Amino acid sequence: MIKPLITRFLQHLTSQNAWSRPHLQPFAGKTVCFDFVLAKTNLLVLEDGSFAIGGETVSPDAIIYIPPSLALRIMSGDEQAKMLIKVEGDTHLATELSKVLQYIRWDIEDDLSKVVGDIGAYKIGEVAKNTFANIKQKGINSAEML
Repeated sequence: MIKPLITRFLQHLTSQNAWSRPHLQPFAGKTVCFDFVLAKTNLLVLEDGSFAIGGETVSPDAIIYIPPSLALRIMSGDEQAKMLIKVEGDTHLATELSKVLQYIRWDIEDDLSKVVGDIGAYKIGEVAKNTFANIKQKGINSAEML
């Protein structure tokens, strides 16, 4: 039930960030497995350069291992942590995908403006940015403390 929602969200992100599609089109039909130890997910690169959730039984072309402790360091902005990510298989695919995911952004204000108008979307966006900045800072502080 949640996989179709994730697929639609990934499609939406790649449509908002059209610059990302040409970077991924050469890898059409390939699958990358993100292994977070606690959870695994397969991403399939489609012909147009967008993403879809791949099947669980598919043999991935690349596997990216990110332990939870490393994910916390990456989210806190630790550049050294990125060097500790373990990649197996097609490293060119994994590298290009990680570059795209690093710079892809969700334009939530654009989506909200269709529901609440431009001014409402801007104000909600500002509150959300401030809230997420505070949460991120607290996460960074917690990760550094650990």
